[in-house]
Amino acid sequence: MGRVRLSVAQRREELLRAALEQISARGVAALRIADVAAALGVSNALVLYHFSTKEKLVAAAFAHAAQDDLAHLRKLLGRRTSALRRLRAAGRG
Repeated sequence: MGRVRLSVAQRREELLRAALEQISARGVAALRIADVAAALGVSNALVLYHFSTKEKLVAAAFAHAAQDDLAHLRKLLGRRTSALRRLRAAGRG
């Protein structure tokens, strides 16, 4: 059975998540395009098509992670609870 064809946005999301997993497991210095590609069963060329360099992939992965963190904090801080409860939730999140 072949791989499901993803939209450009979905593919980039998948690549960024895989890169973040590899960074978490190996560290930024040890990250390789080949590891990201292998984690998803795709070619190195596909990763490079979307990000052109390892540095651009890492920058995009960190930006993606920061956006996820900010969205999570916005959700926590938007709750209708006391300020102290929201602060505690943000500290745990």
